[in-house]
Amino acid sequence: MSSNYIRRTSSPMFNILDVLAVCCAAFRINNNLMDTNDNAYATKNLIKAHFLDSKIVNVTQEDIDQAEKIKQYLPQRMTMTLLSGGQMSDFCTNVVTLVAANTVHHLELGIIAWAPKLYADYLQRDAVTEQVSIHGINSKILGSVGDKIELTFHLIESKHTSMYDSYYHTGHDGNGNLVSFYSKIVIPNGIKIKARIKKYFQNPTSTILHYIRVQK
Repeated sequence: MSSNYIRRTSSPMFNILDVLAVCCAAFRINNNLMDTNDNAYATKNLIKAHFLDSKIVNVTQEDIDQAEKIKQYLPQRMTMTLLSGGQMSDFCTNVVTLVAANTVHHLELGIIAWAPKLYADYLQRDAVTEQVSIHGINSKILGSVGDKIELTFHLIESKHTSMYDSYYHTGHDGNGNLVSFYSKIVIPNGIKIKARIKKYFQNPTSTILHYIRVQK
């Protein structure tokens, strides 16, 4: 694993699994969010307080088990990403570099705090990729460009895109045919929509929609 991140080696140092378990606990306590309205209770600050100020975060067995999964998964995920020609941001690479180590310096606690969030994000991406691959095997085009269509939308993922201030939706029509579109609001799973066909994507075959209207 290559990284430009320079590890600190001076004390105090903490065992990586102990740190990851506390990270998982703090992330769980904050409802899987990194920040809170009260900065003192932000996930990274809870972790720092636990190790540096003796303000103990309650760690459960579930947190310990999650820490072990993160320790195993993230370095493997990074290796597979790089081997397949993909890239990871410098920040994500730094987080994974810390996860792969045996100890964590106290000045690195703010970085390692992101490990549970990164783990959750990658699991979500893996789940989306799997669903798209499954439906993509038999996915067919739903008509010609410009056609009006109606369908019940089955959501796989909605992801906010800051460039368009919209949510990019990926899903299918209930018959295994993939569809994608932008919308200013999140379209829930199982909602009937009307739309026009804008274009198509191949590999996998997906119908791209626009002019989305929710049917009442």
